[in-house]
Amino acid sequence: MSSVAVAVRVRPLNGLERSKACSVVVGVEPGADQQIALTNPKTLTRKTFQFDHAFGSQPGQIGSEQHHIYQAVGEPMLRHALNGYNICIFAYGQTSSGKSYTMMGGGGRDPASSGIIPRLTRHLFALIGPQPPDQLTGSQSSHPDLGQIGVNGEVAEKLGNSGGGG
Repeated sequence: MSSVAVAVRVRPLNGLERSKACSVVVGVEPGADQQIALTNPKTLTRKTFQFDHAFGSQPGQIGSEQHHIYQAVGEPMLRHALNGYNICIFAYGQTSSGKSYTMMGGGGRDPASSGIIPRLTRHLFALIGPQPPDQLTGSQSSHPDLGQIGVNGEVAEKLGNSGGGG
């Protein structure tokens, strides 16, 4: 098990970007395992970057669905936690880059849009489930602590980042 794994998810163009006919400049490199390609729109030169996991944004593209991300990132982390390791899944990115969608999902009751946190929580409680009291000992009982913290400009300012920006 590696101490740190880095996963990158490329979001699709949003409505404003589509209305302005923006071109896609970031994507999963076709045929290359776990690589992201950046294309300079002026010169059309490409640079690729390797990650532990790379997830595309196009519907139907392997890795583009919420369940793909959970299978690649969430399930292994849950296994590590159940083996006694502390885990942290950290989402970082620009405003509107898809952090909340990836972590929490699209809202509503559509299970297909559930993010890592609701999927991991359901999976965790299904695995540890209710145990008959006569089958539990102190070393077998489970006491999960789950938390979610959102860091925004206000929190960053209180932590000493007075440059604004968040």
